[in-house]
Amino acid sequence: MNLTNFWNGKMTRQVAEPGSGGTAPEPTPSADLSFIPPDYVVDGKPDLTRFTEHYQGLVAADAQYRERAALVPEDAAYEMTLPEDLKFDGLDLPEDFKVDLSLDDPLYQPIAADLKAFLKDVGAPKEAGKTVAGLIARYEAAKTSKVITALKEDAKTLGTPAQARARAETVARALSNRLPAEQAKALQGMTTSAKALQALEALLGPTAAMKPPVPVPTVRDDLNDFYGTAKR
Repeated sequence: MNLTNFWNGKMTRQVAEPGSGGTAPEPTPSADLSFIPPDYVVDGKPDLTRFTEHYQGLVAADAQYRERAALVPEDAAYEMTLPEDLKFDGLDLPEDFKVDLSLDDPLYQPIAADLKAFLKDVGAPKEAGKTVAGLIARYEAAKTSKVITALKEDAKTLGTPAQARARAETVARALSNRLPAEQAKALQGMTTSAKALQALEALLGPTAAMKPPVPVPTVRDDLNDFYGTAKR
């Protein structure tokens, strides 16, 4: 609807000149433009051009809203799966690094439900589920990258990468030789920390736990008799 033509037509109609012998028609009443906001009134007269542009903008925005609303799943059935083109550029990660969202796990289902409800409330299309899943994956990747970077800096205190790896392997072998498999595996997980590795080296070194235990002397019941015998 072209409001400019509509309102201009209303405002510019002229009363017809009376014909010869005819009667003049009734004057057309002026249109009521009191509904136009003051922002679109100049010198007491409505600025129909500006108001028409404003109205057409509202119509376009409403059409866009209705179009987007039609894409929102009514049951919030967003697919929280990772995008096929997901990348972790610029992060220090292993080559085989993967993110498992585990949103099907009962522990995380309430979080997934809240995310889907939020997407529905903001009128997001169904494809937005993958976008959100990708953002979560990138966040997890960034956290992992931060940990790996810190571990690499920490490992520099152990020497070169080859030296640090050799020290960790030596400790792992010593643990496997002295402890049950499950216990050894639990302690081996500590070797990613330089300080923890150094502590295990101290405990397993030749001057510490590698020595056989010192036998505890038997305590005699009658100490007086013991000391008396010792003096003889």
